[in-house]
Formats: sequence, structure tokens, C-alpha cells
Amino acid sequence: MPKLTLLGTGTPNPLLHRAGSGYLVTLDREMLLVNCGPGCGRRLLEAGVSPTQITSLLLTHLHYDHCVDYGYLVLSRWDQGCGKSG
Repeated sequence: MPKLTLLGTGTPNPLLHRAGSGYLVTLDREMLLVNCGPGCGRRLLEAGVSPTQITSLLLTHLHYDHCVDYGYLVLSRWDQGCGKSG
């Protein structure tokens, strides 16, 4: 059964207690991240998920509050060796 983790449900306005838009859908070994708004990278770690575990990313649109942590995810995956062989 799929599991939905709410990483952030905030608004474009910064809030200390809410991260920007981000939802993690987990099914078996597949992890779909839907949006990666501000603070979602940190919320992933708080949920016990490494950026290297994300298998797919869906950006619903390119507003700041839905995609600003994209760079964090890409650089974190690169830094942790995701995609390297040998």
C-alpha cells in the first residue's frame, strides 16, 4: 500500500513551523517526491530519507515555493555519489 508523507504544506511566505510544498509517496522501494519547496530537503532528513533514496521527482509547476530545494536535492545526490558506477 502506498504511503504518503507530508513534508511541507506551507505557503510562499516563509514560516518557521511549516516547510514549502513537498510530498513523498513511497511504494515498496520506489520514492516519488512531489514538489520540493523551501525546507523540504531538511524535512526529508527528519523523516529518515536520504536524497539518494528518491527515485522520481514530479514538479507540479515552477513557482518558487514548489521547486526551490531542487538544487539542494541535485547537489546532495551528486555529493553522496548517486549515479556513479564502480
